[in-house]
Amino acid sequence: MIVTASLLLSHLTSEVSKDSLRQTLTHLSTYPTRNTNTPELEKAAEWVASEFKKIPGLRVELMRYDVKKGRRVVADKSVVQVVATLPGESDKKVIVGGHLDTINLTGDPMTAIAPGINDDGSGVALTLECARILSQKRWRNTLVFVAFSGEEQGLFGSGALAEKAQKESWKIEAMLNNDTVGASQGPGKLKDKKRVRLYSEESTDHNSRELARFIEWETRGKIKGFSPWLVF
Repeated sequence: MIVTASLLLSHLTSEVSKDSLRQTLTHLSTYPTRNTNTPELEKAAEWVASEFKKIPGLRVELMRYDVKKGRRVVADKSVVQVVATLPGESDKKVIVGGHLDTINLTGDPMTAIAPGINDDGSGVALTLECARILSQKRWRNTLVFVAFSGEEQGLFGSGALAEKAQKESWKIEAMLNNDTVGASQGPGKLKDKKRVRLYSEESTDHNSRELARFIEWETRGKIKGFSPWLVF
């Protein structure tokens, strides 16, 4: 089984298209902002949904939820995010996502330029590419791909999805959240182009820590010049 998994990993990573990732980021950069409060967020969500719909086998939903006026929210409103589901052999779910919304705190949130290519266009591009690649195979678990909104206002989109999951009694095996995966330089000019930070939490309610360790072990030495960096 380990040999089979290794061969599958090698095949999947070879399917990743730099051009596909670049095209997604290029398009997302055409929106001057994707702030959750703005019409541009709606337009971007519709575009992401249209990209998911191009992938055979996916069920695509423009999921709406309500937010109240408050911190970083200019008025009560209905907000949209994108949820795409690839049915598996069981109803157990693995969720992969990144947040579509952006923010610029230096000016008016409705008009300040915020293309958000790193934060978090990179996570959305990754999610779309995962969906494209993983849709080519039948999986045991159902895969759910999400372009969240409301992240910059307080994780509203992920909270809405969690409420939906609880209400519908989803059986969630894992959640892989991808935020700012396209940045190789952090504060203080810290640079690391050969590792991606993989955060996990110690808990008695889930196995996040063990999942992170499994990802590191399973990918160790298999992607030349690149590896996960476990951050506990």
